[in-house]
Amino acid sequence: HRLRVLDHAAIFVVIAATYTPFMMISLGNRLGYSVLGVVWAMALAGVLFKFFSKSPYAGVTVLAYLVMGWMVVVVAGPLAASLPGQGMAWLVSGGLAYTAGVGFYAWTGLPFNHAIWHLFVMAGSICHYFSLLFSVAPW
Repeated sequence: HRLRVLDHAAIFVVIAATYTPFMMISLGNRLGYSVLGVVWAMALAGVLFKFFSKSPYAGVTVLAYLVMGWMVVVVAGPLAASLPGQGMAWLVSGGLAYTAGVGFYAWTGLPFNHAIWHLFVMAGSICHYFSLLFSVAPW
């Protein structure tokens, strides 16, 4: 149980950490810093929720992950203007991979649903790695 709580809490941190270079370097303005502040506040709230809540509703946590992940639409225009097309394509593809994987995570009757979910997580992580490599790393 404790490791599962740590695992689920760490997802909040990973989401916020993924935002950080895009908001700090690619945008690097008040809007980017504001979104980053909100995302890190949500991450902290999510971690505290996972550590101290006895809520049996896993769906609340998954919804929070999705909201955090897709908050990027608030800055989609400015972010797209600051990233090369290839970087934006990898970024969006990663978000879509994570989001598609949620369906398999929720499909508890499907054999190996959790393993399939993790394949989507790996795909999303790889996409975000390439987005950072092509977009932010050259800075």
